[in-house]
This record gives sequence, structure tokens and C-alpha cells, in this order.
Amino acid sequence: MRATGARLHDQAVVATLGWYLGYDFQSWAMRAGYDKTREDALLATIDWPQDGYRLFEIATLDESSVDGWLFPISESNALFLTRAMWTALGGVDERFDAPGGGLLNLDTFRRSVELPGADLVVLLAEATFHQLHGGIATNSPVERYAENAVHWNLQY
Repeated sequence: MRATGARLHDQAVVATLGWYLGYDFQSWAMRAGYDKTREDALLATIDWPQDGYRLFEIATLDESSVDGWLFPISESNALFLTRAMWTALGGVDERFDAPGGGLLNLDTFRRSVELPGADLVVLLAEATFHQLHGGIATNSPVERYAENAVHWNLQY
């Protein structure tokens, strides 16, 4: 899939949308009792190892992708660039040292699509699916998001 997207433009930045397993943003779902046990039970209702596309049936777009395929996105957890573009980008900015990386992912995506001549290619039938894992951003209580965002923005 990546090769096809990469061949669309000489300076293609190939990305996927992000999805959460479950039917709500994870921080809100957890507030309503969604946990790893429920997530595992949800996964057991589909034969996703035989057909990974079934994951779309039990997932919802995450905050960075909520408007869908045809609107701007702010990040991607599956980002593909040529080696030359990655070199021009300078890779990830290692100064991001906040727990969970802070805004590292968003910064890397932004800088990628701002490279001279870059053309964003969002894959329509591919995605990343975020599971519960106790992360500092998506799995923090809703009430902590504003506090976390202050720290992330200060570092940015």
C-alpha cells in the first residue's frame, strides 16, 4: 500500500488516519467504564486476525482524524517519507522529552507536510488502531488534558 501512495508524487508524505478501538474517544470511553477487559471482549467479536479491515467495524476516528479522509488532519501514527525527505526533515526533534512525547508526533507530521514540494497522500483504506495502554495523552482522564496541554505547549 505504501509503495502505491508513494508513487503518486515525487515528494509524497503518505499517512493514515488514526482510530480508537471502541465507540468513543478513549479518554471519554474510559470515564464511562471502558477498559482493557471490555476492549478485549470487543476484539473477540470480530475475526480481525483473519481480516484486519474488520477493525473499522469496532472503532471510531480519533481527535486528530475526526473529520475523516477529506479534511485536514493534525497527525498520523503511520507516516511514510522517502529517505531523502526524512533526511531533509532532520528526523524527529529529540528535544521533545515530555512523558509520552508531548507534541512530538504532531510536530513531525507538520514539518513533514511543510517540506518544500511535499504532497500529502492519506490512504483511504488503511489506518492505525489505538488500544488502551495507560498512555499519558489519550488514556489520561479528561480532566487532566488541559493541564497536560499547557506543559506540551510550553515545550513546543
